Amino acid sequence: MAKGIFGTLKSLVVEDGDEADQAKTQSSAKATAATTTAATTAPISVDHAESAQGLDVSALDQTFERLIQQGAAFEAYAKFAQAVKSLEAVIPDEAMRYKAAQATVGADAKALIEALKSSVVVLGEESKNFEGSFVASATADIDTAQQRVQALSDEIVDTTKKLASLSEQKTQASADVTRKTSDLGKAKIDFASAMKTVGDRYVDLWQKVEQHLGTGA
Repeated sequence: MAKGIFGTLKSLVVEDGDEADQAKTQSSAKATAATTTAATTAPISVDHAESAQGLDVSALDQTFERLIQQGAAFEAYAKFAQAVKSLEAVIPDEAMRYKAAQATVGADAKALIEALKSSVVVLGEESKNFEGSFVASATADIDTAQQRVQALSDEIVDTTKKLASLSEQKTQASADVTRKTSDLGKAKIDFASAMKTVGDRYVDLWQKVEQHLGTGA
């Protein structure tokens, strides 16, 4: 499961506003280069990123669903759900349809609820993978970019001869920090949104099972 989504998570990144960021970076760098020696002691302004790279929430939703439904623990509910769906046309009432499906597949309410609760395990594991893989990697990138900013700042102070070139690099690195931080924040929001949507969906399903069939205890 650790390889379920995060081996290819980079493909879910949604690019947004890169050209605008680059244009602003170049404009800011040119303005900095036009300054004289006095600029070595003055702070270099960096425009805030207007947009962030997030994740494809729809793709995350589908991936979470696939991982949950492929789990062995989910098999009992999968058969029950298929029976419920097949009875939709002939039994409009949901409660009656659930009971008929239960009788058809010989489902036990407790087993169905446990199968639905397997989603919590799957989503929890994916959350750990996300923090340990994607977030850790993005944070390391941000730290690296921030260290680059500091190193370039020190170099600018030490030499005015390379002011124009170094100021441009510092501006770009600072923009990277802002963009990457914004990207990570948006990715966390998108991940939490997809996780909550899928999690709530399965809570609702097992509540329906409890409502219509009981807990099976």
